[in-house]
Amino acid sequence: DGAVLRLSSCPLGYVKVNGTEASQECAVCGAGTECTSSDCVSCTPCGAGTYKTSSSAQSCDLCPINSYNPNVGSSSFADCIGCGNGGVTSGSGMTSATDCSCSSGRYQAIPLVGAAECMVCPVGGRCNDQSCALASSSLACADTGENVTGTWTRDNVTNQFRLQGCPKGHSLVNTVTGSDVFSHDSQQCLKCNEQFEYILNPDSDSCQSCPAGLQCLGTDAYTKVVAGSAWAADGAVLRLQACPEGYLMVASPVTAQECTGCPAGHECKGSSCATCIQCAAGKYKTSAGSQFCQECPKNTFNKNPGSSSFADCTPCGNGGVTVQAGSARASDCTCPPETYQAEGDNAASCTTCPVGARCADQSCALNNANFKCGNTTRIQGTWEVDATSNQYILRSCPSGYSRVTTVEGSNEFVHDVQQCSPCDTRFEYILNPDTDTCQACPAGLNCDGTASYTEKVEGSTWTADGQVLRLQSCPDGYRINNNV
Repeated sequence: DGAVLRLSSCPLGYVKVNGTEASQECAVCGAGTECTSSDCVSCTPCGAGTYKTSSSAQSCDLCPINSYNPNVGSSSFADCIGCGNGGVTSGSGMTSATDCSCSSGRYQAIPLVGAAECMVCPVGGRCNDQSCALASSSLACADTGENVTGTWTRDNVTNQFRLQGCPKGHSLVNTVTGSDVFSHDSQQCLKCNEQFEYILNPDSDSCQSCPAGLQCLGTDAYTKVVAGSAWAADGAVLRLQACPEGYLMVASPVTAQECTGCPAGHECKGSSCATCIQCAAGKYKTSAGSQFCQECPKNTFNKNPGSSSFADCTPCGNGGVTVQAGSARASDCTCPPETYQAEGDNAASCTTCPVGARCADQSCALNNANFKCGNTTRIQGTWEVDATSNQYILRSCPSGYSRVTTVEGSNEFVHDVQQCSPCDTRFEYILNPDTDTCQACPAGLNCDGTASYTEKVEGSTWTADGQVLRLQSCPDGYRINNNV
């Protein structure tokens, strides 16, 4: 230009410096800058997605594939941030973390600080084809069009998804079994079994096994097996509080809780009964259930507790009656006045009163204290209960009486004819009341109806021969007459 040289242009990549004649030059751009036109008069910062580490005429380099750089003027390769955890880009020079695509089964989390990450999809965010619904802005599965179960939000710092709540019938899971430490990958709304489990609070409780006394629906709703049973929540668990009267309350273990009937021969009295008790004597119960033991009907008795059969109600027998139902002893059976009660192990029988135990009014003295008729007169003889038949047996009679236990002409015992038969106090004697019969008094004796006598002829001698008295000798001047 006249006498001066002027710089007209620079090669691509250089910046044209137009200063004084002495300072004119084509200069290189520094790190993080570049010139991309032939008439470049100033260096421009490297664009996002690129970097330049030193001064040179070179253009800024693109960040490699599977990385991104959101910053302008980067002078370090370190500004190219890897997508992380398997994330990929469609090419090089990417400018945003959103340019990173995560593989199926992962979603992208872009934290406030640090690189974006492709996070493993939590269990509850996975679709049937194992893709991650959380990678979609709608949180829906492409294969079904359905949203994932639960309420999912991103953490403000980590940008990772957190499961915040689950619908009824699901348990919010965010730990591994046996630990209380949060586990991102374990997050899910676990569905409770609709037949065998329940859950009261989906966001804090786990699925609980349905107790035996409830029909569960997999939610907090349930049906009581026994109407009138009372249940209440105790933390995450339903607890049986009370049962209707007649039911046994089984309170543990938790899964066995129920109101159940007692077995045959047992019953429960009062609400919240904790133990089945045996039916009391005088009652019975034939089958398991909540029903109470029944009273044996009138004119029967049952001395055995825990009876499970109506057959245990034993009839009084032979006209015996009871005042009311539910009698527990054979002695509760009242016999007609002309009989007495013979109590056996399993029965009571009103037995005909023996002849020798009858009072003047034909009532039976064996029913009375001390075997008395009225207040004073006692029947004759010693009467005892036979251990086998439980009937009264006349064991002995007092002096002057003959113990009668058979009918004439027979040696067989007959209960009803038993008596102490008195011998005639003038014309009979008896040596042994328990074995002998009354004998006619011989002509040579004066008899008083007992074993005592006096000889009419002084000096005569008499001896017993079995149950008979025999004349043995007479004094001088008398002869023995044994014809009678």
